[in-house]
Amino acid sequence: MPDRVWMVYAPAGGVLTALRVGLYGKPDLAFWLTGLAFAFAVALALYYVGFWGGADSKALLCLSLSLPVMPEFCQPILGLYVLFIPFTVVFNAFLLTLIVVVYTVLRNLWYKLQGKPLFQGFEREPAARKILAVFACYRVKRERLLGNPGLSLAEASTPDGGRSLSFRFKIEGEKISDGALAGLPEEVWVTPQLPVLVFITVGLAVALLFGDLVLTLVAWFLGLA
Repeated sequence: MPDRVWMVYAPAGGVLTALRVGLYGKPDLAFWLTGLAFAFAVALALYYVGFWGGADSKALLCLSLSLPVMPEFCQPILGLYVLFIPFTVVFNAFLLTLIVVVYTVLRNLWYKLQGKPLFQGFEREPAARKILAVFACYRVKRERLLGNPGLSLAEASTPDGGRSLSFRFKIEGEKISDGALAGLPEEVWVTPQLPVLVFITVGLAVALLFGDLVLTLVAWFLGLA
């Protein structure tokens, strides 16, 4: 998403919220500033560990500026949410990303049911890494990597001519060139690039309509709901 979107969104949202604080005392100024500080720290941390990209961090910060608390006209059906709404949005977004995990597992299961070997050439890889691959990666024809920013190569060649798994969950803007395909086998392991901004958008809608899905699950598990 172009930076000009965030350059308009952030100051506009911040000014409107500041006016609410000044005119009505809601949200509480200290609460808002504390939430902003935590959101800034979380946005930077998730960016630098490679979980999401710059646009996702900017989206969280803009939400923190413009929608720090639940709007008064919203009455979430589940009734549970973090008071600083951007974190409820993030919790929902993370839970919704499990859809990708379910898709990946089912895809690998279907591949195996067709009688195709999942880990041929990866015999030296420990079982734990293979299990992680089943949940995070899947195999595709190597040509599908060409110029595709939605897929990241999840394997590498070893010095002895073997192959090893190489997990890379978020490389913003990465594209595989034609030359990078040289020497790769016909099918390779890839990691799907998560469209986190899409999940954040859906997570916001879910937060306003239903509340916090993660808190609700925790409360249900503990017998509190």
